[in-house]
Amino acid sequence: MGYTQEKRSPSPVKLFKIKSDIIFQEGPGSINRIIQDRGLTVICSAAIGGQTDQPGETPNPHNHDGSLILCHEERTRVLDGHFRPRGNLTKYYGVSDVKFSPDPNVFVSAGNDGSVQAWSYDHNSSNWTPEQLGTFTPHSPHSIAFKPGSSSMAIAAGNIHIIDGGYHTAFDTATMKIALKFDLDEAGDAVCINAHGDTLAITSRREDGNTLRLFDVRRNAAKPHQMISLDSFPQNMEGEVNAAVFSPDGVYLALARNDNRTNIYDSRMIDRRVLYNYEHMGPSRVSPGLEAYGVVHVEWVETASRRLGIVTGGADGCVRFWDPLVSSSNPVNGVAIAESYADIGHFSLGDHSKGECELIIGDCSGEVYFIGGKDGFPLIPSR
Repeated sequence: MGYTQEKRSPSPVKLFKIKSDIIFQEGPGSINRIIQDRGLTVICSAAIGGQTDQPGETPNPHNHDGSLILCHEERTRVLDGHFRPRGNLTKYYGVSDVKFSPDPNVFVSAGNDGSVQAWSYDHNSSNWTPEQLGTFTPHSPHSIAFKPGSSSMAIAAGNIHIIDGGYHTAFDTATMKIALKFDLDEAGDAVCINAHGDTLAITSRREDGNTLRLFDVRRNAAKPHQMISLDSFPQNMEGEVNAAVFSPDGVYLALARNDNRTNIYDSRMIDRRVLYNYEHMGPSRVSPGLEAYGVVHVEWVETASRRLGIVTGGADGCVRFWDPLVSSSNPVNGVAIAESYADIGHFSLGDHSKGECELIIGDCSGEVYFIGGKDGFPLIPSR
């Protein structure tokens, strides 16, 4: 007669809520992206009156610079790159995305002025200077993804009209040429490339729903090798995917959605649907009358015991940790490790051993929190 071993639930990862060391309010609008590398932090944000140009628009008197900020050694500096003269005034545009290139002395920004710019550090002048890689119309670029270890990157725009319209485009920053046009003519949301540099994920939307496509970019395939419709969004909202991130091994794909959920897929078999569904269920901290963006960012992490986990930031103003080995219905899963006074705009996890801040949070009020654990932060970003 055989026996059955008792199945035990994995013990939850021990975390502690951490408090902010430094708070400053610099962003002229909601924080859109925070990146950091070896002590250098770049923050981009929206700007009041800094939207894409509209016919006959009147200048907003509250428009000002500050949508691209660099922080180093507890000093902050505003970088002016996404702006245009408008008569006697200057219009400062919001910056939607910023990413470090494989060269640590270069990062790339995408703004509502329609431009993508590469910022290089000049050691002689100790200044960061921009070089325009391209200007895209009629829709501004809003998402950038670099191919790991390469200067090639994918750029997505509001309606996928990049360069000559109708397509997502892969762009090589070394040659300044279009590398590939994807067979896709829908409105795009998020793009990401796995750590191996062979699979590109693109989420898109149209009136009848949202779609996830995976492309084999190693073979320059213009058509997807996998494609599914995403789980439906609530009827009272236009569903969007705010961020897409592969796990370090490239097996899993996390999608952060504006309905305050994060869905996890197995990228080898996305047709098997959602593996895990994590939801921020706390009270909304969105200011009255403003739009809720849901889960805006997600990062894969490793715990001190080398277990893989997920960190998300949502409309409840919380940054939460999720353990895939613990049921999503278990109240210990999704514990808040940090909170903001407003809904989360973006966050970045750093490695203290590399001179980075353990956690930086930017909220939708433009406030930024630099946070460190008293006894060492228990999560390590998986990059």
